[in-house]
Amino acid sequence: MTEKVVCFDGEGVIWYGGYPVEGANEIIGDIRKLGYRAVCVTNNASKSVQQYLERFQKSGYTNFNEEDVITSARSVGIYLVKARFNKPGRKVFVIGTAGFVSQLRSYNLNIVIAADYDGLDIHSMDIDPEVCAVVVGSSEEFSYRHLTIASRYVIENDALLISANPDDNYPYNHDVLVPAAHALAECIAAATNHTTLALGKPQKSMFEAIPGSDKIDRAHSWIIGDRLATDVKFAKTAGLRSILVLTGVTKKEDTINLPDGIKPDFICADLKECYEVIKANT
Repeated sequence: MTEKVVCFDGEGVIWYGGYPVEGANEIIGDIRKLGYRAVCVTNNASKSVQQYLERFQKSGYTNFNEEDVITSARSVGIYLVKARFNKPGRKVFVIGTAGFVSQLRSYNLNIVIAADYDGLDIHSMDIDPEVCAVVVGSSEEFSYRHLTIASRYVIENDALLISANPDDNYPYNHDVLVPAAHALAECIAAATNHTTLALGKPQKSMFEAIPGSDKIDRAHSWIIGDRLATDVKFAKTAGLRSILVLTGVTKKEDTINLPDGIKPDFICADLKECYEVIKANT
């Protein structure tokens, strides 16, 4: 038994600058009435799944449960477990918010953070030989100390450098873009001459992080997103139909002469128009 799914990006689609998009919950509910499961698939790794559920509740969103909230932190956790980074004798150095760290700890990973080294000289201290991966999420506290500790692990332990997503920035509000996880990870990459492995959308592993993904009817499922290089490309990678909604970072003028790899199936002005497109093509 298969199911049809509509994947909603978070920032720029169902909220913007931290505020819910007016009417979004009702439209998501209407899409569910068409026979679709609603899933939030976001590259924002600053919060745990539980924190997102609390945010949805406070914002009046009623269409998502725990299995319907897929963050890039969730994708990173699943990747690390599949790659056996949760084995005894293997540790992961994590840079990110408390919510990001909390989500990764839920996968029984042995995690160390910069605060574990408080009081130590980061240039001369002995580094832990068991740290074999450095994982970077968004962090407003990212500093030279984080950069140095992470760089030493990448250089001296040959630790794998992972970014929670490929996003260099995200909209703080309609006028301000702020650095995202990949921008921070690339600082470490530049300091170490190593390559960053970016997870999250558009990687196929982000789709596989959806519980029950093997039972999803991909050909009749959708993603609604506001970014060409992540959301639309994710649709191509996962075999979904795509709608680019112009309520986020991508504007109409950005959609001229797009290559096939990031060309959406439909372009809509807002979520209401997205609903009409899905209804007409169901």
